[in-house]
Amino acid sequence: IRQMDRVRQAASAGLEARAAAAVPVRQVLASATVRDEVEFEDWMKRILAEELNVESVVSERVSGSPLAVSLDTELTPELKRKGALRELVRHTSALRKEAGLTRKDRIVLSWHSDSDFWKGVIAEYGGAWQADTLADGLSDGRDDGLGHGTEIKSGDQVIWIGLRKV
Repeated sequence: IRQMDRVRQAASAGLEARAAAAVPVRQVLASATVRDEVEFEDWMKRILAEELNVESVVSERVSGSPLAVSLDTELTPELKRKGALRELVRHTSALRKEAGLTRKDRIVLSWHSDSDFWKGVIAEYGGAWQADTLADGLSDGRDDGLGHGTEIKSGDQVIWIGLRKV
């Protein structure tokens, strides 16, 4: 129980650090470093990594130190693309709900963007987007006739996504 309390405290401190840095939780970060009197075990690091949406957690044992969490907030192009994937999944879930569909309903996704950033996201993570949303297909091309579509912006980069039931 004491170890889970430490994980909860570290998660809270990490989320506060994210808020202070104005980095949304949906944006994947490279790492978090936990400084504490107690070394975090691997299972604790895995839970904390999931809670903070970081790729790794480093635990540093510091005698007499209160619990502290710092985040590596540098956003590499790869991390930005991973964050964009989460946005695609989130918006697809919202479109599914708007369409009155459940996760059991099979869908086909469409997308269109003139942005090199979004084209790179789709090239690298299109398969993951399809798998995470249980889509049977993915095609490039805007189809406003689908009835369920939206634009997503990342800075000045825009992508249109849509879905239809199979």
